[in-house]
Amino acid sequence: MCVSHHSLQTYLRRKMLFLIFFLSVLLLPFQVTWATGCDVTDGGDTGGSGGSGATLRERVANTACDPINIKVPLVTLISSVSDTAFLNSAIPITRDLTINGNYATVKWAGTTNSTTTRVFLVNATGITVNLNNITIKDGNTTNSGSTNGNGGGIRHQAGTLKLQNCIITGNKTGNQGGGIKAAASTVLINSCTFYNNTASTAGPDCHGTVATTSANNIAENSACFVTTSPAPVPLTVNVSGTSGSGGTGKVTAAPVTGGPGATLVCTNSTTTYTSGSTAPCNSVFKSDGNVTLTATEDSGSVFTGWSGAVGTECENTTTNPLTVTMNVAKTCTATFNISGVNNVAPSIGTQPLSTTIKSGDPPVTLSVVASGTPTPNYQWYEGTSGTTTTPVGTGSSFTTPALSSSTSYWVRVSNSQGYLDSSTATVTVDTAPPPPPPPPPPAMFGLGLKKDGTGTGKVFSDTGMECGSYCTDEFESSKTVNLSAIPDLGSV
Repeated sequence: MCVSHHSLQTYLRRKMLFLIFFLSVLLLPFQVTWATGCDVTDGGDTGGSGGSGATLRERVANTACDPINIKVPLVTLISSVSDTAFLNSAIPITRDLTINGNYATVKWAGTTNSTTTRVFLVNATGITVNLNNITIKDGNTTNSGSTNGNGGGIRHQAGTLKLQNCIITGNKTGNQGGGIKAAASTVLINSCTFYNNTASTAGPDCHGTVATTSANNIAENSACFVTTSPAPVPLTVNVSGTSGSGGTGKVTAAPVTGGPGATLVCTNSTTTYTSGSTAPCNSVFKSDGNVTLTATEDSGSVFTGWSGAVGTECENTTTNPLTVTMNVAKTCTATFNISGVNNVAPSIGTQPLSTTIKSGDPPVTLSVVASGTPTPNYQWYEGTSGTTTTPVGTGSSFTTPALSSSTSYWVRVSNSQGYLDSSTATVTVDTAPPPPPPPPPPAMFGLGLKKDGTGTGKVFSDTGMECGSYCTDEFESSKTVNLSAIPDLGSV
């Protein structure tokens, strides 16, 4: 039988398709799930196995998840979830794994639990674990015994652990390593901040041996680190859109000099978490170090400026990027408008008014009426206009305390477009003594006049009395009254 070349190709193609279908059905039960990135979208805490949920504990248990990306700003662990009698409520890591925190916080719901409530335990030979951009907070192993209590925030027993741009704070241990207990030199710590960790025996921040300690910010003495530095200073970032306009964007804060400090990303966008933590958000940076704030608007929005406390770098400026010196705790707000919204510097329509009160009168409320875009902020001061040494209140009105002496006040009205100082309003307190009480009224005496005799006539007084047969009147004590008797015709 003769078979054409075209028919042979068709026959072989059909056989190949059948073979592929047969193999796919045969191997269906043995399909491999390839490792892929897994997002943490649930900030709660659930136990169990299989990693079918979206909590951090479940993602770590799911061996198909690597890397893990935390996409909620806060993960709260609870002591009722337990893995083994030894680990209790810690999240155990026993495989190669990278967890990208995206500046999220992983913390315990409380710090008074009687069980071992550290955050992470790394315990498997030959594994490599990377923890990036995570704040590890409020672990507490003070009631877990001398051995199990090591490592309030993280306990490292085996494998390689790398911490990058992490903040370790508020963790406690009843033994060694309040922040972290490092079992061997396979712990690498870079650009991390440690503060407010405590240990009953040794190493409030870290105890053990670490291989790398570059650019770390260590607040307390630690067995891991050679040098210490002052406690870090907090920076809070707010992201604001003009009321009613819905402008959105994000702020990135990163160390410039004198680091370290975790990079902070803050946004008011609700569409995605990957661009940063939901505002307001905060981080800590090295004391007296510099931080660069960079504002980036979303599509359709425009950055309009910074605002912050009087005398700080963020006070009413449009400089972007902006360098902030972390010598004290500071708060900076970035404002974004929708493109096309006109910004207007503040103007004052009604100035605060001076007034006079008596000593002992109740407090006085001063007010100002102002406008501007974005909506203005108000800061009241004691003193004459322009003197900022004594801030006393915020808001469009201010109620004074009870005053015993005359005091002056004024208000600064500001937004991202600038500021305007009001006139001085003086509350004058009248301390003059009250007038004496009026003297009592004089004593009064009555005077009565009665005519007698057979004749007729009238009696008059220089005070207006005029009597027929009888009349009376009252006069003050010592008053002289002159009387005149005038007879009628034929009478004497």
